[in-house]
Amino acid sequence: MIYIQSKYRSSRLSYVLDYVFTYRLGIDWKYYSDDSGLQAPVLQYSENAASGFCIYDSGLLKETEIKEFEPRIQSTEDKTYLFPSRSEEFSLDFDFFSAVFYLLSRYEEYLPYKKDIHGRFDTEQSFAFRHGFHSRAIIDEWLLEFKENLLKHFPDLEFRNERFDYELTIDVDMVFSYRGKGFARNAAGYVRDSLSFRLDAMWRPIVLMGLKKDPFDTFKYLKKLEKKSKTPFIYFVLFAKERSQFDKNTKRSHRETQQKIKSLAQKNQLGLHPSYSGDPVEEKHALEQVCKKPVNISRQHYLKMNLPETYENLISAGFTDDYTMGFASIPGYRAGTSRPFRFFNLKENSETQFTIHPFSVMDGSYKDYNDLPIKEVREKLISEIDYLKKYNGRFCMLLHNETMSESHRWLGWQGLIEDVIDYANKELL
Repeated sequence: MIYIQSKYRSSRLSYVLDYVFTYRLGIDWKYYSDDSGLQAPVLQYSENAASGFCIYDSGLLKETEIKEFEPRIQSTEDKTYLFPSRSEEFSLDFDFFSAVFYLLSRYEEYLPYKKDIHGRFDTEQSFAFRHGFHSRAIIDEWLLEFKENLLKHFPDLEFRNERFDYELTIDVDMVFSYRGKGFARNAAGYVRDSLSFRLDAMWRPIVLMGLKKDPFDTFKYLKKLEKKSKTPFIYFVLFAKERSQFDKNTKRSHRETQQKIKSLAQKNQLGLHPSYSGDPVEEKHALEQVCKKPVNISRQHYLKMNLPETYENLISAGFTDDYTMGFASIPGYRAGTSRPFRFFNLKENSETQFTIHPFSVMDGSYKDYNDLPIKEVREKLISEIDYLKKYNGRFCMLLHNETMSESHRWLGWQGLIEDVIDYANKELL
């Protein structure tokens, strides 16, 4: 047990204390107003330095409104702090609790910002990107420093043994590339591929005649890959009712598509990939009808998300967890951490039970946005695992069933992901 001495109690402060002590460090905490005669550890949160273990309070967590501002930042060669303290007498050089809150709450995404072509928060507008720490799980770094300082003051404290782990998540935008799309769509696709001189254009009619497997039907291979992995895969299925420019899944009524989805749902956690322009309530119900089990997790198609509306809508639809939190164009930590956390609705100034699962790397970031060669991608992924192991983080990667097709632009990715899983497994030991 650790006691927190503060001049105020607020929903923002309680949220951060729960995250830091309860969820990450595994320690019970309570507010305490008078430490006289108390034998248990006491942490003081104050704007003025005091004796004992004292964290600087910049004032953000006692506020209730959303205001347009950016935190002060202090950087050295290997350290980056938000809300730096104005005195060296504090136990840490910055307001650790406000820094964590600012990043987890996605405070900046409630302020006016220029959206990209998909209406998303643009990566390059991110405070972390502009200050050069977007590629670091900065909260995980701070947490380790905080833990070490706590132990110096309170050596009898016992923490949860948080260790490196990993998670592979698969978006299924299209169960099949060719099958189940009807004559008109396949004919148009064949003409388009032929005019583009794509070498795989000739496979379309062969697949449709049943003489070759559909390139996106990689689920048998993924099942084999999952056996190599030490953690189960999580799948997110696009189940749009109507086809659109960005929603190109096969028809819901397609028998083979339904069979694949049922098979995935039997042995894996299955989530909805809410469509670009559809209704998540309707899509959730339709997917549940096919897989015959509740669907409570989601990841937005195209990572299309706006705060707080997207999460509010998901909560209303009955979802409990979301896996959208990440950058589309580059690897990195949009919320500053590799670990799950609760959604704090800044508009309502209150914590929810809805859990956000961040990812840091996506196949498309390397291939579509940056077109990196396989060797360089492998080096970057291995380096990312090494980094996260140092800070007891979670390596969460976003893949697609298409990525494992070994066709066209994804040639060599099967071997790449196998190497990454092998390396991650070694790091678990």
